Amino acid sequence: MVNTVLATICAETFQEFADAIEGGESAHDVAAKALNDHWRIIFNGNGYGEEWPVEAAERGLLNVASNVEAMD
Repeated sequence: MVNTVLATICAETFQEFADAIEGGESAHDVAAKALNDHWRIIFNGNGYGEEWPVEAAERGLLNVASNVEAMD
């Protein structure tokens, strides 16, 4: 079920990208806008390290440590 939901989210987002590009925007501009809109959730460090919870809090992101809790 989770994979279906994630795949649907990805498909809908790619459709939004395709619609914007087919509407005349450049692929570069579409990608740049997506990055600018969502930059705070991109973390290139160790998501399992001690620095991540601190970084997530600074970015205002919810950080649920347990998968079971995340499903509630």
